Formats: sequence, structure tokens, C-alpha cells
Amino acid sequence: MQRMQDPVRMESALQQRISCCDILGLEMSPEMIAHVIETIRYAQSIAKDVDIVVMPQNQDIVHVSPQGEENFKKALAEVVAATGVDVVDIYKEPYLGIEYFFDADHYTFFKGRSKVTQMMADHYLPQEEKETH
Repeated sequence: MQRMQDPVRMESALQQRISCCDILGLEMSPEMIAHVIETIRYAQSIAKDVDIVVMPQNQDIVHVSPQGEENFKKALAEVVAATGVDVVDIYKEPYLGIEYFFDADHYTFFKGRSKVTQMMADHYLPQEEKETH
């Protein structure tokens, strides 16, 4: 894992995400937002509950710009208004350090994935079941 988390490799992964995915500016076209809405509506047609989960990313190397934060908030609000989905936001809290990631936005196989799985279980498990575990 140490090789995967090498600072040079991390920076390279970040630059790749900036280039392909606008990970810092988060500009989203109307078509992209429309596709997200369409996907959620389809999921709602076949599932009882549909949520959007805003997943953590590697805050040690990914520093979304203020405009990116604003772009994301605006897009998310539009999606929520159009679909009525609930948002589970674990993007920044709790903070997950670099040890949970092997690049800009992918979790390590053991520590990272286990942590995020536990966070989701904690969110969705009914309170009475949490007390017995």
C-alpha cells in the first residue's frame, strides 16, 4: 500500500482526475444533471427508497475550489428538487485521512472500504439494532 500512496503517484492521480473529471471545479452540464435525475427516477420506479450518498474523497490531496463547492451544491439542490431524494452527506465529516485512500478518490481495499461500509451501516441500521450490536 505504501507504493500506492506514494506522494508522486497521488499527485499524478489527482492531475488525472482534474483532467478527466474536473474534480476541483465540479462544473456539471445541464445534460449531466438531467442524466442523474433520469437515473434516480428510474431507480425510484423499481425501489422503495432511493438516496444520494455524497461519498468522502481524499481531502489530503483533493481541495475542491470554492466555485466547485458552489457548483456541487447547486447541482445537488437541483437533483433533490427534481426527485425528492434524501441526501446522505459523508463527504467531509467524519474526516478520512490519506490512509483510507489509494488515490484521489478510491478507498484502500481494507481500511478505506471497511470504514465507508461501517459508516453506511451506521447510517442505515435502525437505532434499536445499533444498541444490540
